[in-house]
Amino acid sequence: NAGALATVDYGTAIGVIRAAHDGGKRLHVWVDETRPYLQGARLTAWELQQAGIPATLITDNMAGHFMARGQVGKQTLSFGDSHYKVVVLPNVTRIPLPAFKKLAAFADRGGILIAVGNPPSLAPGYLATPADHDAIRRLSARLFQGPKANGLLVSSESQLADVLKSRLQPDVTPSREPSSLGFVHRHTAAGEIYFLGNPSNQPLNETPIFRVQGLQAEWWNPVTGRVTPAEVAGRSDTGTAVTVDLPPFGAQFLVFTQRRLRATTPPAGADMPPLDLSTDWDVSFKNSSDEPDPPPQHFSTLVSWTDHAATRYFSGVATYEKRVEVPAAMLQPGLVQQLDFGAGRAGNVAGGAQGFRANFQPPVGDAAVVYVNGIRAGSVWCPPYRVDITGLLKPGSNRIQVRVANRAVNYMADTDRHPLPDYTALNADPRLGGHRFQAQDMKHITTTPSGLLGPVQLLSTVSGK
Repeated sequence: NAGALATVDYGTAIGVIRAAHDGGKRLHVWVDETRPYLQGARLTAWELQQAGIPATLITDNMAGHFMARGQVGKQTLSFGDSHYKVVVLPNVTRIPLPAFKKLAAFADRGGILIAVGNPPSLAPGYLATPADHDAIRRLSARLFQGPKANGLLVSSESQLADVLKSRLQPDVTPSREPSSLGFVHRHTAAGEIYFLGNPSNQPLNETPIFRVQGLQAEWWNPVTGRVTPAEVAGRSDTGTAVTVDLPPFGAQFLVFTQRRLRATTPPAGADMPPLDLSTDWDVSFKNSSDEPDPPPQHFSTLVSWTDHAATRYFSGVATYEKRVEVPAAMLQPGLVQQLDFGAGRAGNVAGGAQGFRANFQPPVGDAAVVYVNGIRAGSVWCPPYRVDITGLLKPGSNRIQVRVANRAVNYMADTDRHPLPDYTALNADPRLGGHRFQAQDMKHITTTPSGLLGPVQLLSTVSGK
């Protein structure tokens, strides 16, 4: 889909382009018209225009011409600032001759060109001549047949991973198989940037090898902005090994640079026993709609709002408050205090169509802002569900306030009081072609766990981890 027209905000398809444009990068987008329905012409090009991003609409057959303008270097194919060492043709039958010649030059200069299934054999378009088709077949034979072929032909996608590994060292080599570690790598003049993610509902702990040598490793926390040295587990001719520890659906930046961060000496002392805060919260509710607010409640234990009849279909903000007696020993110099909301749990989660939900229940439904003694400490909306509150506590009595907001889906789930809009008039409008809008997957609308689900603990540790 085109992005914001089909989803929200940036959407998906051109979200990266919009983020780069907003970040000040100079871009020009070539938009295929995308026959037969012209999604590129009617959606993508229009949306880029609305966003103020320079774009040029081209016919689908022109794509090969612009691909042919790529610059071939030693073992690389470059388009502007993007450089590629490998090009894969997945069951490509038709390819413009100029683009194919550029790929042939790429392979002749040491680039890795792989055809999967079958090599190209035809030129595209109704105006292609038999001579054009013959030229494609001759070039395919030179690239993919015989002992002097510079290209590689593999019969199926199942062989592609092994062939790639045999010709090019993996950018990231997991320490175990199968591995759920995902990554995106960007090269800059200042260093190598890896965005690491754990797309599974289980914790991830392994020591992969990154194809980087001679640089120092740093962790960049995308939520707090904190930068700390990363412990290198080993260095070899194949790269640098770093231990990666990510919670379920967690993410982190690992950056390799030439600078050396000042080493920090762990303070002396030991972690203190955690203080359990999972009981006796006073909770007040503020509806996001104009309906009356539910009455305040006292939660002797932490449960979902959906477990109470008065708040089952509540969507809005609830304020949790309690006073906590903090021993002076937990506030000793060198100790880091954190409010920990739990790790969450794996399991089937209600709501959403298959493939559009994570089988994981976070400990907070859905986001929260933490205040300690009236001072905003931070927010929690993603793993790890933990807020650093060092320096905000005092020995003795402390006031903890957590404001939790959930999504509108619980309000929508009360279909008796909140029925769906009537789209009859909209779909009957002849200007819209009839039935241009149909509510989808409404059978999946159901309440989702909301509020603090626990356990909540006050941690005081040496490392802050």
